[in-house]
Amino acid sequence: MKRKMHFNPMQAILGKRMYIEEIPGFENAYIGENRLSSTNQAEAEAFSRTVFDPLLKEVAKLAKNDDERQELTDYMMAKHGLERNEVMAERKAVADVKKDVAKLSLYLQPKGSG
Repeated sequence: MKRKMHFNPMQAILGKRMYIEEIPGFENAYIGENRLSSTNQAEAEAFSRTVFDPLLKEVAKLAKNDDERQELTDYMMAKHGLERNEVMAERKAVADVKKDVAKLSLYLQPKGSG
């Protein structure tokens, strides 16, 4: 009869002879992982409550059936692409101006000073 193995991911932290209580709180990865899990869950619930649920309610008002939802999705994807392209073009323009200003400042330096 095969024995089923159970893997405890915290065993590597605790070692074979150490109890969780023996590890100081600031070094205790077991407690930290459990706390992080709770924090992540709370943040996900807050995001859902404050951002995602209201967004779904608005989508439901705008799109009453599958065809309208698909049309809304297509619009949002297209709009996002246009806005992204505008932002990327502006960033490139700013970078190009900075590069040109740097070149110009080198050109305008008095001879022998650079």
